[in-house]
Amino acid sequence: MGRLNGKVCIVTGASAGIGRATAELFCREGAKVVAVARREERLRDLTEECSELPGEIIWHAGDVGDPATAVNMVKKAVETFGKLDIAVNDAGIMDDNTAIADMSDTMLMETFRVNTFMECVKNADSILHRATVA
Repeated sequence: MGRLNGKVCIVTGASAGIGRATAELFCREGAKVVAVARREERLRDLTEECSELPGEIIWHAGDVGDPATAVNMVKKAVETFGKLDIAVNDAGIMDDNTAIADMSDTMLMETFRVNTFMECVKNADSILHRATVA
């Protein structure tokens, strides 16, 4: 029996690095995981690699900076597993470690759009409500 049995989790940035390791660990601990990232092929690989673990894992490809992705990933969790208990926002982008003061306005806005997941954070209650009602 895992520490996360029965918990439903969304993990963004799940196609690589810490996000991938988190999604795998949660699945190993018995959670039902929605793995979210832009790279569909890597998400498919993760899902297959976790197929023998105690938990359950499905994937949702999308850009977390896109408000539609925020709504659809929550909707997928609720429609598939009936609820949402945990959300891990590991998705993020970096340029070449340029200091913020030296970033172009475009790069700075893109970094904040993705890394702070503004739409989801700003609208978390309405996103969960829309996903559960829709």
